[in-house]
Amino acid sequence: LLYTIKFELQSMKFSNPSSAQSRPIPPCEAGEFETTAWGIENFGEGFKALDITRPEVGEHDVRIEVKFCGVCHTDVHIGLNEMPGTMYPVVPGHELVGTVSEVGSGVTKFKTGDDVAVGCIRDSCLQCHACLQGDENYCEKTYTHTYNSLKSKEYSHVGGKHETQNFGGYSEFDVFHEHFVHALPAGMPLEKTAPILCAGVSVWAPLQHWGRQEKMRVGVVG
Repeated sequence: LLYTIKFELQSMKFSNPSSAQSRPIPPCEAGEFETTAWGIENFGEGFKALDITRPEVGEHDVRIEVKFCGVCHTDVHIGLNEMPGTMYPVVPGHELVGTVSEVGSGVTKFKTGDDVAVGCIRDSCLQCHACLQGDENYCEKTYTHTYNSLKSKEYSHVGGKHETQNFGGYSEFDVFHEHFVHALPAGMPLEKTAPILCAGVSVWAPLQHWGRQEKMRVGVVG
């Protein structure tokens, strides 16, 4: 993973310096824990190990020991600030798979030891029409991306400080509300699962929506 990221960064350059945001990580406080991640601390620098904070597990939360995380080209774009507004330090990764290491008292979908996956959505309001239909990506109050985002001022289903940016899956542990965690079939190889959470589902979802048929000719853009 780190070799791949280094190769990408060596072959590309940082962009839009005036839009890069510096948001140093506040000290770890009560209700949080510290874990190791891999990210870019400052604009123009390379990847390295970072100490970041995660919220402690709440009533409906799941703590995941991350085993694998896919490398999406969006991670490169955001890391290099090619999509202006990257908040540094930035820890990319929105195709993460791992094993549940702790669950909150109100969690009903998972137990310790389950293999699970999380994609590009960390949070949403869970109350609007879109969310209730299972289309959290169209949340009327705007969904919260897995990383390079801030907690919403209108909703929040996971703890932690609002001034701390969200960090992605290139890390040892992460914490999510169980609604945004996906169960994996028994025996599914984790190292092959991560890319399904972005590129895979981006192709599968429209085929499912529009009705796939044998010998149907389709085009995929993206």
